[in-house]
Amino acid sequence: MTPLELADFTSGLPDDPTDLPKGPLWKRGIAYYTTKNFLTWVSKWTPATKLPAPYLYSNAGIGLLSYLVAQATGHLWEQQLNAEILQPLSMPDTELRPSDQQMKRMAEGHLKNGSKAPPWPIYAWYAAGGLRSTARDMLRFGEANLGHTEVNGKPVSSDLIAAMQLAQKPIYTMPNERNKQAMAWVNNMGEPQEGTHTVIVKDGGTVGFSTAIVLDPSKDLTLFIGANRSGSSPTPIGIEMARHLP
Repeated sequence: MTPLELADFTSGLPDDPTDLPKGPLWKRGIAYYTTKNFLTWVSKWTPATKLPAPYLYSNAGIGLLSYLVAQATGHLWEQQLNAEILQPLSMPDTELRPSDQQMKRMAEGHLKNGSKAPPWPIYAWYAAGGLRSTARDMLRFGEANLGHTEVNGKPVSSDLIAAMQLAQKPIYTMPNERNKQAMAWVNNMGEPQEGTHTVIVKDGGTVGFSTAIVLDPSKDLTLFIGANRSGSSPTPIGIEMARHLP
């Protein structure tokens, strides 16, 4: 298994570890299903097919990738994230563990039926779905991904821009035989017969929240949608908005 196979969802790993405790969400948090539990599960897991495997979205795979990055660099994932992305891009409200003051501004999540969602715990594969953020922070992240050399009045390094653009490059065609998978990002190719152009997207979802960030390099446009309800599917809306905005 390679880091790239983890990043482009061809590692064969399932979405979440298969030995998670049963019961409420909080029992699956990192205090109960620990880093050791997670890495032990990974060490015993065997792919069902030769790698690279067919596309299979995997939170566990992205989580494992964060541990490999930390091992390779000698820096904790959170430390590297802060030093190389969050601080340079002025993203002060993007946190794995929000402060008490930030928690006071946290939106209330809701289930599909409208009832309040249970709190989302920190999982052992925290690099996938672990960060809390704001629209302002995510738009700054989008600006950097568009190649802006300055975000919020601060210069963006050429190395960071190059890394972000490399992560957006298509690697293979997805099962729908149209869109192209990159490193976590998806290149939505649109409908050729309609004359639409490619936009680059990443969706997200936890219990109580649904998000989408869309990049349209042809318009130098980034768009972020956050909804405090599970299964809201903001991605198609974001794609259509990006394609129709001048």
